[in-house]
Amino acid sequence: MVKLPANGWSRFWMTGCTALVLLAAGDAQPPADEGSSRRQAVTLASGYPVDETLERIVRQARHQGLAVVARLDAPSDAAAGRRVLVLGDEAQRTPVLQGQPHNRLALPLQVVVAPTADGRAEVAVDDAAYWQQQPVVPGEVVARVAALPTLIESALRG
Repeated sequence: MVKLPANGWSRFWMTGCTALVLLAAGDAQPPADEGSSRRQAVTLASGYPVDETLERIVRQARHQGLAVVARLDAPSDAAAGRRVLVLGDEAQRTPVLQGQPHNRLALPLQVVVAPTADGRAEVAVDDAAYWQQQPVVPGEVVARVAALPTLIESALRG
């Protein structure tokens, strides 16, 4: 019998299943406190509105060989205007983690773009240091998460 941790991430897999990705991304929130571990966000300011920010990130991601697995509006009223982008590998798969104790799902390659009061946007991604501490997350996924801030900065530069 495999003993699962009481808190934390117990399962990791790669998926291209749109329904599963939409389910996980549907409750998208910027990375936040999750039990005993801190899932921190790296937040970047964009000089562009939400839609243009998204388009720039999509172009840069594709230029760097990443696929757009899902793109959706955050569903909650509190998230007005927030958009979620889920990136993946060239085979259109993205990493998914399932956590204990409530079977919550996480998408490490999720990018959350939210409007700011001045009409521009703010972009949030997970901090790779958090995922590096999770024993079920492979190093290549941590490396991809670590590369996201640089990818986003490149997209927003010009």
